[in-house]
Amino acid sequence: MKAVRIAGPRHLEIIDVEKPVLSGKNNVLVRMTSAGICGSDVSIYQGTNAIVTYPRIIGHEMVGVVDKVGTDVLRLKE
Repeated sequence: MKAVRIAGPRHLEIIDVEKPVLSGKNNVLVRMTSAGICGSDVSIYQGTNAIVTYPRIIGHEMVGVVDKVGTDVLRLKE
Protein backbone atom coordinates (compact mmCIF):
# COMPACT_ATOMS: atom_id res chain seq x y z
CA MET A 1 0.00 0.00 0.00
CA LYS A 2 1.09 3.61 -0.42
CA ALA A 3 1.95 6.18 2.24
CA VAL A 4 3.09 9.80 2.24
CA ARG A 5 6.29 10.19 4.22
CA ILE A 6 8.16 13.34 5.16
CA ALA A 7 11.83 12.33 5.07
CA GLY A 8 12.98 15.75 6.30
CA PRO A 9 11.97 19.40 6.01
CA ARG A 10 10.42 20.04 2.58
CA HIS A 11 11.22 16.47 1.44
CA LEU A 12 8.01 14.57 0.69
CA GLU A 13 7.99 10.98 -0.62
CA ILE A 14 5.35 8.49 -1.75
CA ILE A 15 6.47 5.09 -0.47
CA ASP A 16 5.27 1.49 -0.38
CA VAL A 17 4.59 0.07 3.08
CA GLU A 18 3.32 -3.30 4.22
CA LYS A 19 -0.40 -3.64 4.82
CA PRO A 20 -1.08 -3.84 8.57
CA VAL A 21 -2.53 -7.02 10.01
CA LEU A 22 -5.39 -7.27 12.46
CA SER A 23 -3.54 -7.60 15.76
CA GLY A 24 -6.24 -8.32 18.32
CA LYS A 25 -9.77 -9.57 18.82
CA ASN A 26 -10.97 -6.06 19.81
CA ASN A 27 -9.26 -4.30 16.90
CA VAL A 28 -10.53 -3.03 13.56
CA LEU A 29 -8.56 -2.69 10.32
CA VAL A 30 -9.67 0.32 8.24
CA ARG A 31 -8.77 0.67 4.56
CA MET A 32 -8.21 4.39 4.04
CA THR A 33 -9.93 5.97 1.07
CA SER A 34 -8.98 9.60 1.79
CA ALA A 35 -6.79 11.52 4.21
CA GLY A 36 -6.70 15.15 5.18
CA ILE A 37 -3.60 17.21 5.80
CA CYS A 38 -3.87 19.39 8.90
CA GLY A 39 -1.77 22.18 10.35
CA SER A 40 0.54 19.82 12.22
CA ASP A 41 1.30 17.97 8.96
CA VAL A 42 2.14 21.29 7.29
CA SER A 43 4.51 22.27 10.12
CA ILE A 44 6.19 18.85 9.89
CA TYR A 45 6.68 19.36 6.14
CA GLN A 46 8.01 22.91 6.61
CA GLY A 47 10.38 21.84 9.39
CA THR A 48 8.88 24.22 11.96
CA ASN A 49 7.60 21.57 14.42
CA ALA A 50 10.28 21.45 17.13
CA ILE A 51 9.33 18.05 18.58
CA VAL A 52 8.97 16.02 15.37
CA THR A 53 11.35 13.27 14.32
CA TYR A 54 11.97 12.26 10.72
CA PRO A 55 11.05 10.28 8.74
CA ARG A 56 7.32 10.52 9.54
CA ILE A 57 4.24 9.22 7.74
CA ILE A 58 1.56 11.91 7.70
CA GLY A 59 -2.20 11.99 7.12
CA HIS A 60 -3.83 11.05 10.42
CA GLU A 61 -7.21 12.64 9.63
CA MET A 62 -8.75 9.93 7.50
CA VAL A 63 -11.85 8.46 5.94
CA GLY A 64 -12.06 4.76 5.25
CA VAL A 65 -13.95 1.52 5.00
CA VAL A 66 -13.90 -1.22 7.62
CA ASP A 67 -11.79 -3.97 6.05
CA LYS A 68 -11.62 -6.50 8.90
CA VAL A 69 -12.90 -6.76 12.46
CA GLY A 70 -11.69 -8.81 15.39
CA THR A 71 -13.83 -11.60 16.79
CA ASP A 72 -15.00 -9.49 19.77
CA VAL A 73 -16.06 -6.46 17.67
CA LEU A 74 -19.87 -6.35 17.65
CA ARG A 75 -20.98 -2.96 16.28
CA LEU A 76 -18.96 -2.80 13.06
CA LYS A 77 -19.19 -5.05 10.02
CA GLU A 78 -16.72 -5.87 7.27
